[in-house]
Amino acid sequence: MAENSYEIGFGKPPKHTQFRKGQSGNPKGRPKGSKNIDVLIRKALEEKVIVKGPGGRRLISKFEAALTQQANKAASGDPRAFREILRLRERVQEQEPFLSPPNFVVNFIRPRNTKPGPNKDGGE
Repeated sequence: MAENSYEIGFGKPPKHTQFRKGQSGNPKGRPKGSKNIDVLIRKALEEKVIVKGPGGRRLISKFEAALTQQANKAASGDPRAFREILRLRERVQEQEPFLSPPNFVVNFIRPRNTKPGPNKDGGE
């Protein structure tokens, strides 16, 4: 073998079949409009369905319908559904401090010894 020869083997393809510098290995790239699995799942769960209830018909998301069905199964005595609802409830409670902003209560109390009006230093 010559000094500048290149050893061909596993992970070392022949030089003439390797990608050229500056040329992409995927020239067409990802097609426009193709969606990843997260987007597809979110889209499927956000679809609206019509449900009939005591208040009449209403539109809710498939996700909300699935949660309602799971809660109804748990209420009817299904132990697996009940465990799942408890697990979901615990996850929501863990996230609750991050979901709602803190509440601050500020009470302004005027000291008893002072009268309303200008302060001793001349300001209001």
